[in-house]
Amino acid sequence: EERAFRASIKSWLAEQVPLLWNGDGRREPPELFHRFTFRRKWHRKMHQGGWIGLDWPREYGGRGLSLVEQLIVNEEIAKAEAPPIANWVGVEIVGPTLIKWGSDAQKRAYLPGILSGDDVWCQAWSEPGAGSDLAAISTTAVERKEGWTINGAKRWTSWAQFAHYCIVLARVGAPKLRHRSLACFIVPLDTPGVTVKPIPMMNGESEENDVIFDNVKIPHENLVGTPTGGW
Repeated sequence: EERAFRASIKSWLAEQVPLLWNGDGRREPPELFHRFTFRRKWHRKMHQGGWIGLDWPREYGGRGLSLVEQLIVNEEIAKAEAPPIANWVGVEIVGPTLIKWGSDAQKRAYLPGILSGDDVWCQAWSEPGAGSDLAAISTTAVERKEGWTINGAKRWTSWAQFAHYCIVLARVGAPKLRHRSLACFIVPLDTPGVTVKPIPMMNGESEENDVIFDNVKIPHENLVGTPTGGW
């Protein structure tokens, strides 16, 4: 069965990858925006072929397969020298998070766009003053009558300048509680108060970004899970 599955993805890639590169020697476009667009096109092609979200449950648009099949696909993609997909944060992080902890409304609203690549996501975890110590983040979320207000700054947010949504960790309680006072939120990046600032890198590109939240107001339904369950 695994052999037949491997043969199917191998055959599909053998047909599609040459069309993707179009004789360009398997080189992605050098300019960042065009590279992102190129990867997004590949994401959509992979989705059309049924190769995105293999291990997602069928009721959410996946194929309900095991991680073994996903590993086979990853291996064959590498052998075929295909590019990465554009929305890997959505497929590998946000989607599984919403499937396990999201509300029914969140699943209906966001999962289809994640799979298809129509909606691109980034993750706002690291911060200038906390690095990758997520339990030490200082971005705050304060609950109000109409929802939540988020203030703070995130750093090293990949592809944020091209994303539509961001999944954000913010503190809702005392800092001394560390991971026990963190909440997880969905923030559309066109929300007033959100600023994305590309970070110039030594190689001349700006794939990473600072994301600033200045009194960003989101509704209650954008909280994922419980108010202190973000960790």
